Amino acid sequence: MNTEKRLYRSRNALVGGVCAGVAEYFSFDPLVARILTVALTLSTAGLFAVAYAALWAILPLAPNEAGPVEVEPHSVHSDTYGSVDVGASRNRADDAARAASEAAAAQQHLPYDAYAGTGHVPPEPPTAEA
Repeated sequence: MNTEKRLYRSRNALVGGVCAGVAEYFSFDPLVARILTVALTLSTAGLFAVAYAALWAILPLAPNEAGPVEVEPHSVHSDTYGSVDVGASRNRADDAARAASEAAAAQQHLPYDAYAGTGHVPPEPPTAEA
């Protein structure tokens, strides 16, 4: 895995992506980079604009890192079951999972006497008659 940090023109660009790319590389807000670029361009009588144009021409565009797209259907049609409303099915499944987790949590905190009628009789404690 290549963890080397590289300078790219950003895809979050207003004029060329140079300011946003520099901001991403140094981890600060692109607006600050844009304000500094305007200030430096005005203070150097346009010389910094030449450097900006050179960076625009030299720097490659950042790679497009498109991730998987989450697609959730609203309804599904099955030959066996007919139309199924996905939202209603998901709500029923969520309710069932919530009820099961609450029942499991309640089962963990049962007092000792709760086991008396369940078919399991706990052993009698030893007596001191010896």
